Amino acid sequence: MKIILHLGIHKTASTFIQSVLMHNRKALRDQGVEPVIRDTHKQIRNGLRRFMKGIEPSFKKRWTVFLTNQIKKGKEYILISDENLVGDPASVHYKRKAPQLFYPEVEQRLLQFSKLTKELDVDIQVVLYTRKQETLIRSLYLDGLKYLRYESSLDSFLQACLESDFRFDNLKGRITAFVKDISMIPFESIKQGENEFLHNFFGTCSLDDSFLVWPNVLTKNEAISDFQASLYRRYASLDLNKTQKAEVRKWISNLPKFDTSAPKNVHSQSELTLIREKYKDDISYTSCN
Repeated sequence: MKIILHLGIHKTASTFIQSVLMHNRKALRDQGVEPVIRDTHKQIRNGLRRFMKGIEPSFKKRWTVFLTNQIKKGKEYILISDENLVGDPASVHYKRKAPQLFYPEVEQRLLQFSKLTKELDVDIQVVLYTRKQETLIRSLYLDGLKYLRYESSLDSFLQACLESDFRFDNLKGRITAFVKDISMIPFESIKQGENEFLHNFFGTCSLDDSFLVWPNVLTKNEAISDFQASLYRRYASLDLNKTQKAEVRKWISNLPKFDTSAPKNVHSQSELTLIREKYKDDISYTSCN
């Protein structure tokens, strides 16, 4: 049996991939693939996330039963897609004012995962998307505004990232200490079209995608508008109770995506030059050339 771990990263169309996998769960199972998508799998729920965080050791027994059952059913692949398994994105560590290492929990989490498989005859493949930092940093910043509470500007967030070890080649090295088979795909391949992007994903996993049926509505975690971003920064400064916070966030998230007067959250030309110079030899850039 082979376990394929699609670990994201955040802001590389993971939600889009997962929506297609969810829609095709039965077809995948008929093809010998058991899809485990985020924390929705009825036999696993969020136990895998918690185990990899080191807070639910009893999950190991449940996982062994699950995997044994899949082998008995003749499943050849377990396809796990959950970007939260690799750890928290840079926006979370920025909020915590913690040392900026690109996914600092990845070693601890993969060490935990290795405990689930060392006594079983399985191969493990990690699939990870890279993304040029000139767009990734902005997307992580906007996502942080949406889900966290900080008033910082994009410039401040960028500076923290530039001062960190925020590199994909470093992340790859830290992953290969635990999993030798790792495939890294440029997120920028999505520019070829969503069909081709998904075909690349399944091809990397060595899986047939000819049977896929696309859902009528694809779920995507799209970036918030610049107008929404300005409101989220203002929201972060308000003294609200939990109920009020939820109501305000819901209201902001449902606003139309139009921008007429709000300052744009984009990198200046000088900042783009700085980013490209810092990361020009990183996998996220060299793999796209």
